[in-house]
Amino acid sequence: MAHDSRTTLCSKCRNPSMFKPRVNVNSSANPSNSMFNTHEIRETILLSEKDLEDYDTEIARLQSQLISVREQRKRLDDYKTQLQWLLSPLREVPNEILFIIFELACTDNFLQEYPWPMDKYYSREPVTKPFLPIITYLPSLAISAVCTRWRSLMLASPSLWSDLRLETVPNETVSDVQSGFMSTLRLYLDRSVDAPLRIGLQTLGYLNFQNNSPALNLILDHTCRWETFRYVGDYQLKNWMGSSFSFPSLTNLILKGCDNPIVTEDLDCFADAPKLRAVRTDVLEPDSNIPWTQLTAWMCGHLKERIV
Repeated sequence: MAHDSRTTLCSKCRNPSMFKPRVNVNSSANPSNSMFNTHEIRETILLSEKDLEDYDTEIARLQSQLISVREQRKRLDDYKTQLQWLLSPLREVPNEILFIIFELACTDNFLQEYPWPMDKYYSREPVTKPFLPIITYLPSLAISAVCTRWRSLMLASPSLWSDLRLETVPNETVSDVQSGFMSTLRLYLDRSVDAPLRIGLQTLGYLNFQNNSPALNLILDHTCRWETFRYVGDYQLKNWMGSSFSFPSLTNLILKGCDNPIVTEDLDCFADAPKLRAVRTDVLEPDSNIPWTQLTAWMCGHLKERIV
């Protein structure tokens, strides 16, 4: 095989490559003993190895160029998308109108503990079975990720982060996977700042003093902001909440037991609620310490298991 003194050209642009091959592989003849002596074979093998190294270097250079070209294409595509957004009629909608739309869309931010514990103590499946991507059930978070303007409007509107619906079970510790649930809950509470909270809570299993849930402890830190509290489950609320909390903003209270009805001790937890006006629960408990004289609405009887 003869040595090649020609320069390899790009098949498309015809620009010279960065190196000159030492071995000509364009010949149609196959190597044979009649074409080489032993010295020539060894020399050609050494030259081939050098060529292979050069080819590898050239491949790496071209791959780097390809990555650069792809990045430039992506930047251009993003830039074009931003230009198209500038032509969108939605940009002409005032923030006041957008706020009203967002307010209607953010009335149910659903957070469910994940992965859902399924063991001998909590064998019941969750009441709600999500079948769409999780972000679909978190409208406030989804809207804030659309564009800079929407994000700024959402972050400037604490009330749009204040409507929460939670499903959880007793759990003393939080795994690395479950920390996502806690982080999201904490994010909503932080972004709601001092806005009144509308909290819907659904629990499975039974609670005692030893296994209070970190998520429940977290929302207890904000009882001063509870405006509406809706609860479905069989926790003994006295074990969870005790009687030392005050609810200065609470106006609506809805309590329902699953396997066991709400009892007097559960209602007693809300004795310090000076703005409470409406209560709905399983049965009438006249001996409870609920501030009866200030109530304007009381309902008792069957409630749907799922909080809406």
